[in-house]
Amino acid sequence: MLFEAGSVQVALLDDAPDAVIIRRNAVAGERPSQASGGCVRRRAVVEYYRAVGGLPQRALLGGVWAPDSSGVLHVEVGLSGPWSREPASYRGALGHELVRGLPDEYGATVLRMLLKSGLPSGFLTIDTAAHDPVESSDVAFRAASLLLAAAFRGDAPDEVEMAFRAQVEAIRAEPSWPGPMESW
Repeated sequence: MLFEAGSVQVALLDDAPDAVIIRRNAVAGERPSQASGGCVRRRAVVEYYRAVGGLPQRALLGGVWAPDSSGVLHVEVGLSGPWSREPASYRGALGHELVRGLPDEYGATVLRMLLKSGLPSGFLTIDTAAHDPVESSDVAFRAASLLLAAAFRGDAPDEVEMAFRAQVEAIRAEPSWPGPMESW
């Protein structure tokens, strides 16, 4: 599914096997959370693009969500290591060539945003990512993290789509988005 709101374009995909992270590191965390109610394990991938001035924002992030009734949200983010000069090897759903992987420098932002996202208890494993060497940033991966969490809300497809559309619109509508870094 493709979504567009002003300068924001987002693709919500079932999978992106050519962007699976060749994992070299990981960051993980957990927090107390409301127990999940009836959701099933599923996979989703989000590709995010926002035209902002002369330097657009791009990020692709995906993983597997396995809800449970434990009362704890566990998040593990696979990382591809430090920045490399690897050539773009994944053509995104939005038509841009991206480099497969999630550089270490974005791991803390992705983990923090997913833990703050309001997802109920369960396990979320980030195993798919791609970036642009110039147009990716903490801001882009922050947005992709919130969008991915929105993709896991609700059970029925229409509930998921409503939550996802609301998050796309929230990102588009906020003029100072993402706000001060301290709020991240």
